[in-house]
Amino acid sequence: MKLLVHFHLYYHDQLPWFLDKLSNLSGCDYDLVVTYVEENGASRRALSEFKPDTKFVKVDNLGYDIWPFISVVKSVDLAKYDCVLKIHTKAPLKEVIHLGGRRLTGSMWRDDMVNSLIGSTETVLSNLLAFATDPQVGMICDVRYYVRTEFWEDRFNLVCELRRLGFKTRERRFCAGTMFLIRPEALRYLQSDKIGPEHFNGKMESHSRGSMAHIYERIFSIAVPACGYRVMTIGLAPGRKALYIVRSRFSSVIKFILSIERKGDRQAKVLTILGFRFRLDDGPGTALHTTRLRRTR
Repeated sequence: MKLLVHFHLYYHDQLPWFLDKLSNLSGCDYDLVVTYVEENGASRRALSEFKPDTKFVKVDNLGYDIWPFISVVKSVDLAKYDCVLKIHTKAPLKEVIHLGGRRLTGSMWRDDMVNSLIGSTETVLSNLLAFATDPQVGMICDVRYYVRTEFWEDRFNLVCELRRLGFKTRERRFCAGTMFLIRPEALRYLQSDKIGPEHFNGKMESHSRGSMAHIYERIFSIAVPACGYRVMTIGLAPGRKALYIVRSRFSSVIKFILSIERKGDRQAKVLTILGFRFRLDDGPGTALHTTRLRRTR
C-alpha cells in the first residue's frame, strides 16, 4: 500500500516525539509532506535526516491544521495513494477539559490519537490491514475522540456548508482533533474550487464562536459515510471499547442527572442536578456564587 502522510508542524519542540512515532512507518511505502508556518532550520535538518525525500511546504497561519491539510490534498494526485494519514502537533491543555465523557489534561489528547494510529509497528500494520481487507472502511480514528457534534459551531453554519458542498447526510459524529487515516476517495471533494484559503480568514475562537476550521473538522468525518464508506474506530480493547461506546451514548442522560461543566463564551461553571441548572461562577478566576438558571429539557 502507498501511503501519503501529512504532518503539520506548528510546535517545533514536539518534533522529536513525532519522529519517534513516525519511525513506526519504516516498513511502509510512504510520502511525507510537512507543512509549517515559520522556518526552523533545526526541524528541517532533523526531518531531512529522518526521511531525505520529505517535502516541505510553508503555509499561511490559516485554519489551524485544517487548511494546511486541504491545501496538501489539493496539490497531490490522490490516485497515487491507497491511504492518507493526517497528524499534527497539538499544544498541551492548560486546563482540564471534558470530551466524550473523558477528563483530558496535558498532552493526553495528542498522545491518544497519534498512538492509536502509529504508536507501534503492530498498530500501523493492523490499521493498514483494515483498509486492505475491508473496502467499506473509509476512515480510522480513535473511538475516544469520535464524538457527536454538540458544540456551538456545529449548528447552522455546519448545515449550510454541507449543503453548499452537496452532501446530504444526517451523520453528526466526527473525529475531534482531526488525526486519522482515510481513503483518498473520501477526500476528493476537497479538491473542488468551492474550497479555498479565503474561507479560513475569519477570526478563530476555539469552541466559543466557531470558525470554518471547526466546520471542516467535522466535515472530514461526516463526508466519509456520505461518500459510501464507514468510520472504523480503534484505540481500546474490544470489551473496553463496547463499554466506552455505551457510556458515551448515554452521556447526555448522565449530564442531565448530575454534572459540572463550563459553558458559554465566558466559560462559566454550571452545575446540573436532575435537569436544574445552577451557575457557580462567571468564568475561570471569578468568585464562587450560586445562581439558579432555567431547567434543561
